[in-house]
Amino acid sequence: KCSFEDELPSYEAIEVEIPVVLEGSPPAAGAAGKVTVSGGNAASKSATQTIQVTDEPVHFGLERFDMQAEEEGGALTTQAGVHPFQLVNTVQLNSGWMSGKRNSGPSPSVEQPALPRNVRVTFPAGLAGTATPAPPCSMATFLTTAEAVNECPKESAIGVASVTFNERGNLPFVRLAVPIFNLAPQHGEPARLGFMVAGDPILISASADPEDGQRITGEVRNVTQLVQFFSSTISLWGTPGDPRHDSSRGWECVYAFPEPGSECTPPANRDETPFLRMPTSCKSPLEYRSEIEPWNVPIGSVVDSATSVGEPLLGCNRVPFDPSISSVATSKLAENPSGLDFELRLPGSGFTNPKEGAVSEAQPKKIEVTLPEGVTLNPSQAEGLAVCTTADFAREKFNSKPGEGCPEASKIGNVEAGTPLIDETLQGSLYVAAPYDNPFNSLIATYIVVRAPERGVLVKQPLEIRPDPKTGQLIGIADNSPPVPYDYFRLHFREGGRAPLVTPPRCGDFKTTARFTPYSAQDPDNPTPGEIVTRTATMTIQRGVDGGSCPSGGVPPFHPGFEAGSVNNNAGSYSPFNMRLTRSDGEQDMTKFSATLPPGVLGKLAGLSKCSDAAVEAARSKTGKQELASPSCPANSEIGHSLAGAGVGSILTYVSGKIYLGGPYKGDPLSVIAINP
Repeated sequence: KCSFEDELPSYEAIEVEIPVVLEGSPPAAGAAGKVTVSGGNAASKSATQTIQVTDEPVHFGLERFDMQAEEEGGALTTQAGVHPFQLVNTVQLNSGWMSGKRNSGPSPSVEQPALPRNVRVTFPAGLAGTATPAPPCSMATFLTTAEAVNECPKESAIGVASVTFNERGNLPFVRLAVPIFNLAPQHGEPARLGFMVAGDPILISASADPEDGQRITGEVRNVTQLVQFFSSTISLWGTPGDPRHDSSRGWECVYAFPEPGSECTPPANRDETPFLRMPTSCKSPLEYRSEIEPWNVPIGSVVDSATSVGEPLLGCNRVPFDPSISSVATSKLAENPSGLDFELRLPGSGFTNPKEGAVSEAQPKKIEVTLPEGVTLNPSQAEGLAVCTTADFAREKFNSKPGEGCPEASKIGNVEAGTPLIDETLQGSLYVAAPYDNPFNSLIATYIVVRAPERGVLVKQPLEIRPDPKTGQLIGIADNSPPVPYDYFRLHFREGGRAPLVTPPRCGDFKTTARFTPYSAQDPDNPTPGEIVTRTATMTIQRGVDGGSCPSGGVPPFHPGFEAGSVNNNAGSYSPFNMRLTRSDGEQDMTKFSATLPPGVLGKLAGLSKCSDAAVEAARSKTGKQELASPSCPANSEIGHSLAGAGVGSILTYVSGKIYLGGPYKGDPLSVIAINP
C-alpha cells in the first residue's frame, strides 16, 4: 500500500514500481497481480497484470494497448452519435530489465529489443473526425523550436500526449505531457496532427480505408530513433474549442517546463467546431486496432498487433435520421432516351453542435431506390460500352487517373458528394460493372467511385441493380454504405442518344421510391418495419414520342411493322427467304408473334441435321457467363441468320445470331431455333 497526497496535474501519471522475486526452479509466473486505486473523489478502480516469465530475450511488440472515448472525469462515453469529451489511446511496448537508479548515479537504462518505426491505430467504423477541428499550425511554425518547445499557437491545440521515454545523456527515464496540434496536411492527407517531445517532432497522418468501412487510421511513420520510446497516452478532444479544455490548452498549460512569465490563459479566438463523433450504430462492440513494427527489420516483416474492444454504444433511439430525395428524368418525352438526376440529402442534425450531449444524425446503412414503373434500361447504350471488372474496380485509388481503374468507356454518369468532414467536394463517376463479374454475381450492376485527391479521400460503393419480378421496375441497392457524415449525394446519368435509361411510354406523373435503413437501427441487417424510412419523389412526362401529343387514354398504340419475301421470285426455284418485324418508339412491346408462309413455299429437309435440345440448353447456360451463345449444333443444321436491333431513337444496338433446324417442340414435328449471343 502507498498513498499520494498532492494535486496530480492533468495528463500526468503516478507510476508505482513493484520489485518482484521469482521463485521456483525454473522460475514460473504466478497469479496475475491486481492493483486497486481509490480516493481522489472518484470511484475505485482495479486492474490486473500478468508478469511474463521466460528464458527467451524480450521480443519486440505491444505489452498494452487500450483505447476508449471518455466523458469529463473519465467515465466512458456510451451515447451513440455524440461528441465525446476526449478519445484516449495508450500504447506500451515490451521492455526488459531496468538498470541504474533514477535519483542517483547514471541515468537508468531499460533493455529494449528494438525501437518502433511505424505505429498505426485504427478507429471503429463510424467514429468520424473532421479535417479542420481547429486553425492549423503550419509545418514551418511546428518545426521552429526553442528549448524543446515549438511556436504553434494554443488555438491549434486539439489534445495532449503524455510520453514515457529515455534520452540517454540528456533526459533520464521520464514522462512528459505535451500539446497536440492540428497541422496543415500535405497533398493526399485528410488530416495531420503532431506533437513535439524533447524537441523531436512526431507527426500523425490520418487516412480512411475504403475497403474497411471508411475506418479512420492514424499512423506515425519513421518514429525518431534519438530517444528510447516506451509508452504514450494520447488524448484527442472531441470538441477542441470546448472551454473545459482551457486548463490544458497549449504549452503554457500542460508542459512541465513552461517559459518564465508565461500564463495559462484561454485563447482569444475559440473555434468550437467539433472534431470527433461517435458511431451512430449500437449493434456491435467498439473495436480499436493497433499495429506496430520496428526499425531493425525490413518494413512489413515484423508487425505486432493488438485490439481494444469496448461495449456497444447505447441510446440509438435518440439518434435522428431524416433523409430527403429528389429524382428527375432529364427528358420530359415519353419512351425517350434519358438521363436521370438523383439527389439524397441529410440535414446533419447535431453534427456541428458543440453543446455537450448533442446527438448527431445517423447515415443510411442500406439504400433501396425503386425507379418509376416504365423506366427501363436503354439497349442503345450498349454499342461501344465497356465494363468495369472486379480487378479494374480494385485498382481505383484516391489518386488514380482516368482509365487506370475502371475503363472510361464503362462510365455512364457523374457523382458528387459533400461532407462536413472536409472542405473539398468529392467528385467521381458511375461505371457499368461486368455482368457476373461483380460482388452480386448479377447480370446488371454498377460501381460508384468518388474521390478528393487533395485530401487522399476515396469512396467506392458497388450498386446492385435488380428488376422487380412483378412490375419490371428497376431497383438500385447500396448496402454497407459509408457510415460517415455527409450532407448530400448527387448522381447524374448521362444524357443523349446513348443515355442509359428510357422514360415511360406514356405521359403523367411517375414516382421514385427510396427506402432507407439507418445505422441507428437496433439491427441494421434486420431492421423492423418501423425503423425503415421511406421517401418519394415525382417526375413528370409531358409529351409523347419525339415531342408529339401524349397517347390518348394513356394506353400506348400497337402497330407493329411486317415485311417478308423471297430473294428469287422465279417459280419453283430455290431462294433465300427474309422476314422483318419492326416496332416504333412509343408503342407497346411485343410478347409473341407468328407467321404463315404462302401456299406452295416449301423447305427441303433432306441432308439437314437437327440441333438437339441439349445443345440448345448448353447455349442458353452460357449467356450467364459472358460467353458467346454458340451451341454445339451440327454444321449442316444451320439454315440462316438473325439480326436484332434494340433501343430508342435513331441509335440502336444490333446483335447478330444464327438460325438452326431443331427437333420436335410442343408437339410440332420441327422447330427453328434463333440464337442471338
